[in-house]
Amino acid sequence: MATTLASFRVNVKLPNGKTVAPYAASSDTIMGLKSQIQLLSGIPAVDLLVLYPGAYCKDDRTLAQNTKEGHPRIQHVSTIPQQPFTFYNFLLITMAVFYPTTSSFHIPWLTSHQPNGTPSGSTNFYNLIFNITSPNASPAQSGYCGVSWSDNLRDCHYRAEGCVPYSTEVPTKWIECWTNQSVAWSVGNRGAFSFKLAPYFGIGNFSIEVQEKVPDRNGVDATVVSNPYLITNTSAAVFACDILESESSPSWGVGQHARGDCKTPAGTDGFFISVAETLY
Repeated sequence: MATTLASFRVNVKLPNGKTVAPYAASSDTIMGLKSQIQLLSGIPAVDLLVLYPGAYCKDDRTLAQNTKEGHPRIQHVSTIPQQPFTFYNFLLITMAVFYPTTSSFHIPWLTSHQPNGTPSGSTNFYNLIFNITSPNASPAQSGYCGVSWSDNLRDCHYRAEGCVPYSTEVPTKWIECWTNQSVAWSVGNRGAFSFKLAPYFGIGNFSIEVQEKVPDRNGVDATVVSNPYLITNTSAAVFACDILESESSPSWGVGQHARGDCKTPAGTDGFFISVAETLY
């Protein structure tokens, strides 16, 4: 028996490992969401049941209020048939409901530098520089990212960790990227992307997270956040390093260690970092 549109209910899905952009803005009420779907699909709002696992949203509360009360934030809407349906109705419902998705971040080019620990002014700094792109916004966005910080080996013999060949003072807060390389290292001209590093940092072995500010179709900014991603030089075809080990034996009061540079080889695809969640 063919089912009617009214026999469909609307299921409001939540973050479950596959993160998608929101269907409704945070100011919309659940009844408002129902009304939107009614306009799109012709399903009477009275026949819609907005569900998610373990709890119900209150129709007279905004999505933000539901979240404040402990309910997970709504992510996107899909239709679920309650009985067999015709192919025609399947097409109608599929076309009527919008399914925005998020895509991985792409770092096509990255370079990192590690000093040898000699306290010789401006040369004794770690550097990390990379390009990043993402198709999550319309139009797609790109950025130029970089950070530099001092080595931790000055007087390292007096430190608890000793004279280690990696950075224990790596910056771990979110760092804003620039819109492009031409404005890099300037005070302003910050773009949509940010990144964060994790202790400890070696030029050929480190963890990075990235995030992007994406305006949705209602003009509300969302923040798309990546999973932590480990970049290593286990494969020179993906990330090649030139590390000079001869300076790895520290001398008293100086604390020299291995130095070198790593980069993505020309002609490679770089790194693709998956999305963890979308925040509002």
